[in-house]
Amino acid sequence: MAINFDHKFVNDYLLVTASGKDESLQQVYEYQKAIVEIAVSNNCKKMLCDERNLIYNISISETYQTAKNPPEQIWKLIKIAIVCSPEFIREAKAMETFAINQGMRFFATDVFTEAENWLCQT
Repeated sequence: MAINFDHKFVNDYLLVTASGKDESLQQVYEYQKAIVEIAVSNNCKKMLCDERNLIYNISISETYQTAKNPPEQIWKLIKIAIVCSPEFIREAKAMETFAINQGMRFFATDVFTEAENWLCQT
């Protein structure tokens, strides 16, 4: 089962709702690139990814690669938040650490309202 997603604009951010399973590093790259392109092409600087229905299947080292080599246009975004299922919070927090170390403003949690509150702070 691949990564499937829908999106809509809420206030001043892009809300991405993802489901399925990340079956490969390449698939994660394609997902990241697609959602970043949607945000940038709509001049949206903030993104909230609701991934509570997405199964994280790639390894922590592969997760590191996604942060180390993000889509080029990601630098046009000022804040990214991810909400995951509680069972994948370890992986999401690893991504948060890797992304912050690359210079991104990134937040990972398993509570939707926490992500939304963080994203909407100035």
